[in-house]
Amino acid sequence: MRKGNLFIQVGPSFGEKNFTANLGLELYQRNVTSTSGVVFLLNYPLAAITSIFTTPKLGNNHQIIISGSKIDVVGKLLGNDSINFPRGENSVQTVIVQIDEGLVAFHTLPSSSSRERRKVAGIPFIENRFSIQNGSWNVTMSRISKNEPDKDDIFVVEDDLVIAHLDGGGGLNTITFLEKVSGLVKIDENGTATSGGKVSTRNVQVWQGRAGRVEEVGVNLHFEVFKVISLNGGSESEPDKISVTNTYPDVLPQPHNLTIVATGNTFAEFYETGRWNFEIYVQPFQGSVRFSANFRVTNETKYTIAVKIPPYKICDSDIRITGERVEIQLKVSNASENESFIKFRLHFSNISDFTDFENLGKIFSPIFISDLYTPEASLLINLHTRELQLLHVCQEEVENLNNRVKSGGIGVKDIFRIRDSFRTVHGGKFDDAFVLENDEFHGQIYGHGGVNSLILDDRLNSSLVHVNLKEETATFDGQFNSGVSGIQVVGGRRGKMDVVFTNCHTKLVKLEGGASLRDQDVVRISKDFCSPDVTIMAPSFTQIQNQAERGNFTYFVESLEGVDIEYLLGTNLSHHFKFTVELEQIGSISLLGSNLAINFTSWGERQFPLTGGDGVSNLPTFQFTGKSDLMITELVIDANYGSQNVTLGAIIDGKSSFSGNISGVSGVENEILLETEEGIGHILGGELNDNIFLIESTLIIKEIDGKGGHNRLQLMPGYWAGSDLEVDLRNGSASIKLTHQNGQVDQELVTSLRNIHIFAGRESSFEKVFVDCGTISVGNSDTIYVTDPNCNYNLWLTIRNGTRVSFKIEEEDMRESGLAPQRDQAFLDYDDDYEDQHPIDLRSFNSSIFHYDFLEPCTFDIEVDKFPGWPIQHTFSTWSSIFLISPRFPFPNKATLPDSFTPLPPQTWNIPTFWSI
Repeated sequence: MRKGNLFIQVGPSFGEKNFTANLGLELYQRNVTSTSGVVFLLNYPLAAITSIFTTPKLGNNHQIIISGSKIDVVGKLLGNDSINFPRGENSVQTVIVQIDEGLVAFHTLPSSSSRERRKVAGIPFIENRFSIQNGSWNVTMSRISKNEPDKDDIFVVEDDLVIAHLDGGGGLNTITFLEKVSGLVKIDENGTATSGGKVSTRNVQVWQGRAGRVEEVGVNLHFEVFKVISLNGGSESEPDKISVTNTYPDVLPQPHNLTIVATGNTFAEFYETGRWNFEIYVQPFQGSVRFSANFRVTNETKYTIAVKIPPYKICDSDIRITGERVEIQLKVSNASENESFIKFRLHFSNISDFTDFENLGKIFSPIFISDLYTPEASLLINLHTRELQLLHVCQEEVENLNNRVKSGGIGVKDIFRIRDSFRTVHGGKFDDAFVLENDEFHGQIYGHGGVNSLILDDRLNSSLVHVNLKEETATFDGQFNSGVSGIQVVGGRRGKMDVVFTNCHTKLVKLEGGASLRDQDVVRISKDFCSPDVTIMAPSFTQIQNQAERGNFTYFVESLEGVDIEYLLGTNLSHHFKFTVELEQIGSISLLGSNLAINFTSWGERQFPLTGGDGVSNLPTFQFTGKSDLMITELVIDANYGSQNVTLGAIIDGKSSFSGNISGVSGVENEILLETEEGIGHILGGELNDNIFLIESTLIIKEIDGKGGHNRLQLMPGYWAGSDLEVDLRNGSASIKLTHQNGQVDQELVTSLRNIHIFAGRESSFEKVFVDCGTISVGNSDTIYVTDPNCNYNLWLTIRNGTRVSFKIEEEDMRESGLAPQRDQAFLDYDDDYEDQHPIDLRSFNSSIFHYDFLEPCTFDIEVDKFPGWPIQHTFSTWSSIFLISPRFPFPNKATLPDSFTPLPPQTWNIPTFWSI
């Protein structure tokens, strides 16, 4: 038949009983576009159907057994073909048609003003679709048997005033609300929808809403009512709302999956979620998407989010971290006037380290998909650096018009893994990375805005990859020319030869080292009329040819094996060398003519030019950092042009968390700064004058030895701030101790202190200092003890308000000198009167000089005890006046005052009034 319909009626006539029939119909050689159709009229009630069986693989054959009759249809039912039943109970009309390879029964439930609940049953052998209009309905499905559930069914609510109970029976069943249902539809955790009417459900797992209308869904994870929620988006002013919670937080629900399709304007909240997997599909409605969601992130919950938007439409992005909350926003460009965005708010709980990128990627992973639902890009969230990145993987495939161009997100950082050979790839306005993995790539790369990286992956097998940023080309073994534009960073391959020619905009060249001296990596910086600022990583077997006459260059040297660095010097050039070597690998540093010679224990001596041919240039700088970055050594070069006066120094900085030993650099003056609060073993100076600074509190040190030269120990204000310290510089007992106010030792902070000649204390904390014979200077100390008469002191003392200087002879030192009588009684404290019945020959003491430098108008105390009779000299810095308060001179009058105690220049002492210079 080409036109018209063929009607076939099967079944008993009205009132006929015991009717049976067997009908066979073959449908062959039919035109799909034909307007003709085959219409079956079955005069049976639906309940009489005992079996419907379809064999799609055998030519789409169908068999219907009903009340003893058998109907066999060989061939596919086309668009105008149908199997019709008479109106059944409650005027329900049922029609069976074929969709794809299966039969589907459509049931129309007409409107009725009756309040009586009308019952309707579906056909359990095939899929059923119920169109439910106004009225009161009870729609049920039943299983065929315990082992064979019925097919998936669909309930369509078409009107406002539907009062119904729907039971889907077995299978995965769907309820859909049409746009004719007005107002807000609220769907509770039990699966009951309320609007103008009320629809309760059982065994209905898939919920579909109305486009442009508002639905609110409450999901309780313990009830497992919902498997798929697709609400189709709210209105322009109000979103659809989905709330997922657990009303019994102390009882974890069973593992479950929930899929949410968020279209247009949708808001979702995920509270106590437990061991659930959530799949969320975000897609626009009429070109606009406004999706926002709050996620409770735990180790048990996994969120997979698929965004059906081209990545290039991301015009801006932002990530903010506040406490345990992370907010991510992506702005999306669209043709609509309404703002489009995607917002994720992550709330962390029960996470060992919520800033860990690896863990977050396993439990929260947004991706972008195409219209065909194939992956386009993945959103990487790095909470350590607070960065968002889009990862694009360009797979090798057959070239066509649809895949020739790949564009990244304009307003987010992109990473492209280029595995194909032909694409044109575009970055965005931020920093992008292009990873080349195919030796035959002959496409184009455009970095556009930001600082963009070209990474040569180790998968490239070419023996030589040449990247010329000036010419904007990349070649592989001299073949497959590709274009690279807008690239500022180049990364190389490990153990393979890479050559990079930089340009004026190059920021970083990070090669991984060649294979040998014959196959070195090469970095060439040409002579251009620009001032580049370039950082170059130089591992083993790397050659750097720097012919630039201006610019700023930083070289990170991990190993000097097979490394050659050529550079020019001048006033418009700055070179900075940063060596990743441990401090103990530096044997010595010295000057050889105009070159700096560094002797490395592993690589021998290497020389670095310091001045150009004209003798005028910016000096290169040198820094040495261990692999842990916890100890940094800066080399200080002080050169006086036109003379031979060049001094070398080193600043050694032990950062926080550093622990271990520190040894000064040989051949230079060292400044050792300790910012760490960890335990330190030994601090050893060099052979020249060194300065040691103790900065942080709680620092415990086993030994400080300044070694050669005149060495200084400086306690900074934060070193055991507010605590009383006893600093003993005397040979044989030198140490630093923490004491109580009564002088009792509480803790030993520095066990051994040697070869320290200059000491400076803290400005606002108390120190008691015992000087040694070799002590040169003491400053910023509260009490200073001079105890040994056997020393030739030449000591400079800085006096501030409240400083006390005590010249108190220890009797043990007197005995060692042979000046004191042998007795067991100790000397009394300075406030006691003591009459020695055995005079001491003071002329036998060694001569000493004490210099007093006054930093401010102050009250100070100098206790001379037995020392004034020594051959010593006290000199004072310039003053305008001095007033003696409560003098304790052991001499009855000025006539007995030794000349050696006269201030310099000589003046007359007015006792006890005051004197001036």
